[in-house]
Amino acid sequence: MAHENGWTFLDDRGRPATAPRTPERPVAYIQAGAALYDLGIRSVGVFGSAHDGAAADPVKAGALPLDGTAYLGPGPAVDAETVLAAGPDLVVAVAYGAGGPVYGLDPDTAKRIEERLPVVVLDVGQERSLDETRARFAELARSLGAPPPPAHSDAARAALTAAAAAATGTRVLALSPAGPDSVHLARPRRLAGPAGADGLRGDRGRARAGPGDQLVDHRLEQGRAAGTGRRAPRRAGQRGAARAARAHGGLARDRGPGPDRALEPRTPVQRPRP
Repeated sequence: MAHENGWTFLDDRGRPATAPRTPERPVAYIQAGAALYDLGIRSVGVFGSAHDGAAADPVKAGALPLDGTAYLGPGPAVDAETVLAAGPDLVVAVAYGAGGPVYGLDPDTAKRIEERLPVVVLDVGQERSLDETRARFAELARSLGAPPPPAHSDAARAALTAAAAAATGTRVLALSPAGPDSVHLARPRRLAGPAGADGLRGDRGRARAGPGDQLVDHRLEQGRAAGTGRRAPRRAGQRGAARAARAHGGLARDRGPGPDRALEPRTPVQRPRP
């Protein structure tokens, strides 16, 4: 918030970010920048993560115009000098868990940046619902001088809720690319409401892997460890993972019997390379 003594915002690490005046030139993790843009705040630059390449991912950028927004590169390749050269007065990053490290940036880089600039880190981890995440970004945007959230954001949420309510009997598995040979997937842990659209939380399985952890097919890894290069026999519950891998890049629908099978841990498959 802005007041006579300057600007301050308490981030999800419990750390106050402060500045003599309200920041006007934020640099952000690309998806954070996309969220802020939807709320009326334009970032002067964005950076990616280890999963990104030399060019900004337009899917992650959403409606954020990439022309006129500096792309500083994938996080591990970004150093403090690159960020400072963009002339920001604030850095907005994310973490997977309130006490987690800054996602995307090398820890030393993040430390050096925070020694020079105010840094806000917002939690986007699995313990926080989509509504809670949206509310935190809206709170940050308001502190930066943005107007109330536009009506179209609520309209999009209403449309998604209505679509989920109409799709009775259909179970949807959300996938996210983790690399050329593997995918991450979300396993619902709590569904609120008849359509299951409100308060959805994701769980990456029993191991609760972090954002940078690749989940791979352990049958393949066992074969490699044995020097055979072949997969061990399938264990129960892994047939769904194979279906998920075949449906990479989109949504996989599972109409199989029984609710328990839809919620059992699924492990993305890493295909053997030629």
